[in-house]
Amino acid sequence: MKLFKLLFMNLLFITFISVQAQDVQVSDANGYSVDFPHVALGTENANLIYGTNFYFYSFPIDGPTAPISDPIRPSEDAYGPNTTSITVNYSSPNQVAIAYMDFHYQYDPVVQFYGIYLVKSDDGGATWGTPELIDTVTYGNSISNLSYNLPVAKYDDNGHLFIFYRVHHNTFVENALYVWKDGEKIRIDDETNNDFETAADMTVEGTGVSVSYGKMENQNVVFYLRYSTDSGNMFSDPILVKNEGNGFLNGDNFTKAFWNIDGTLEYVCSYFNSPTKWYFSDDNGANWTEGGTVDSHQYLSYVAIKRASENYYMKVYVYNQNVYMSYGSSLSALNYEGMRLNSVEGHESGGDYIDFTISPQQDKFAVAWQDDRTGHDEIFYYSAVLPSLVGVTDDASIPSKFELEQNYPNPFNPTTNINYVIARSEATRQSPELSVQLNVYDILGHKVATLVNKQQSPGNYSVQFDASKLSSGIYFYTLRAGEFTATKKMILMK
Repeated sequence: MKLFKLLFMNLLFITFISVQAQDVQVSDANGYSVDFPHVALGTENANLIYGTNFYFYSFPIDGPTAPISDPIRPSEDAYGPNTTSITVNYSSPNQVAIAYMDFHYQYDPVVQFYGIYLVKSDDGGATWGTPELIDTVTYGNSISNLSYNLPVAKYDDNGHLFIFYRVHHNTFVENALYVWKDGEKIRIDDETNNDFETAADMTVEGTGVSVSYGKMENQNVVFYLRYSTDSGNMFSDPILVKNEGNGFLNGDNFTKAFWNIDGTLEYVCSYFNSPTKWYFSDDNGANWTEGGTVDSHQYLSYVAIKRASENYYMKVYVYNQNVYMSYGSSLSALNYEGMRLNSVEGHESGGDYIDFTISPQQDKFAVAWQDDRTGHDEIFYYSAVLPSLVGVTDDASIPSKFELEQNYPNPFNPTTNINYVIARSEATRQSPELSVQLNVYDILGHKVATLVNKQQSPGNYSVQFDASKLSSGIYFYTLRAGEFTATKKMILMK
């Protein structure tokens, strides 16, 4: 079944249900520190949290009308959380939960440690309860190997709260991954060793929970998965997804796992100097097939992938200081540049520390990131209706051969159409687009027109040439796409 799905990707012709939104400024820190934001949508409001100052913001899903100067601190006792995560209970939308890692200092006697804390609100974030210490992460006043994507907090469809986090060193273990569910914790990684796991993430969909992580084994990059189909009551044994061989894995690398109701497992992963790849298994993880490239960019630190439905995937990422969104009917269909979300292009730190989420009704999405367009760091936000996939097309129809067709009509007066084909090739496998030029020359070799000069993805294209300002005679048009070059002759007859 998955092999069949692999052949599908979304059409280039896609529409929006509504007009695109404009990104808006949320925070009004005015030079004070802001860091990695996390956002969750309820039925009416967006809920946003970031560390350092530990400020919480609640505003309409479409965004605030102006920067918010009076955010709420969910805990006045918080020292200055390094990392945060926020989730909304869709079965009771006023319930908002925040998991965060924070430093604890006790004066007499002196006790210092970092811990994972949980604080909850039952009124949409207007008031907050007393923070609860979930676990001790490490003792002392410093911590290494900090990951901004942990902890991860998620409610499932039955209202169970899950928190995924790492322990570096406490009284019981060193370097361990846990899933905490409603007050009880389950160790996820291999209990027989103290390997340091990184690129860790958790996906909660319906009653399915999937946990992904990578680690270094004998100087090889190795990725693992565990999953539960019954709201975390039982997890599978650790499943080896892929041994990528010799390489390097760090805290900025990325994994994501999905469990499908038909038993198919999907896994997305990247490591240092490697594109983001997709693997799937139709036999509960016994065998894995590489499904394609999800993102061709190397060193891509800030990326997030989520799924709106079984055949609708979204990717939001930062590239060249800009925030982009792509979407499609399969994970490999996400490998194109997509739409830029931030309205100020290409300035320093134009987009960092992204997070995005999808509404409980699965009709909208929202993105938050750190941005310095004001002259200092603030949190910016973008939301829109989910784009519609108008249709899908068989991957086999994606061209495998470059072609420049004869113009039609020929001879012509004064306009003619030129069709050409950009093929899927080794070059487009490494990058989703090629530099394409289509120029027109006279019989002496002088360029008289440039019809195309831009990046284009594999596909069929058509352009109209208007020669009303040229004299009758013989002209040549040349297509250059990557290493492909072709030239044809046409006749202008007035």
